[in-house]
Amino acid sequence: MSHGADVANLLPPSDAAKIVRLESIIADALAAMDSGEYGSARRILRTGKDRPPLTVTGVLTKGQG
Repeated sequence: MSHGADVANLLPPSDAAKIVRLESIIADALAAMDSGEYGSARRILRTGKDRPPLTVTGVLTKGQG
């Protein structure tokens, strides 16, 4: 029951893109709930992503020579 596509045609492109993104997040969360992954559904609804962001650290060294 998606009415976002109908409403999206009446809005500025930036707002229409937000509606499409939110509908996608909701669909992903519902799919996670249907498969019993309630923690993933909460994460999707909170962050908009299925996986938590990864923290990457690195060390930069000065080349010798």
